Amino acid sequence: MKVTFKGKPLIPSKYLEAADLQGKRVAVVIEAIKSAKMPARDSGEADEVKPLFVLEGKEKGWVLNTTNLELIAEVYGWEAEKWIGKPVVIYATKVKAFGEWYQAIRVDVEATRERSKGAKPSAGEPAHDPSTGEVAASA
Repeated sequence: MKVTFKGKPLIPSKYLEAADLQGKRVAVVIEAIKSAKMPARDSGEADEVKPLFVLEGKEKGWVLNTTNLELIAEVYGWEAEKWIGKPVVIYATKVKAFGEWYQAIRVDVEATRERSKGAKPSAGEPAHDPSTGEVAASA
């Protein structure tokens, strides 16, 4: 858990993290897919290379884990090159990993599916601000 001040981390990450979403659902668009070298969690392991999504209009890239990759694949298929230019709705939630609880970013599959159809937000997806892509937190 990170130390925050007024809801923002005092030491910000160079990558998108759950705290950056400030409890809101946010629609992002995948601009490009790169890779990022991430330090291993255990000092004895080698660094890991993870997928890094460059997001349209955002300063920080989003490092993806297997869970989020599979959730996006549910909507857009298993060929990641076809995801470029596609919207994804993300939110922060608590998850248990490595025996501890963490705040993590997750993909809202249903809201992403609706957004992928170019449809107006449905009852399953809260209204969003078209200029920022920010989606209101669900009730």
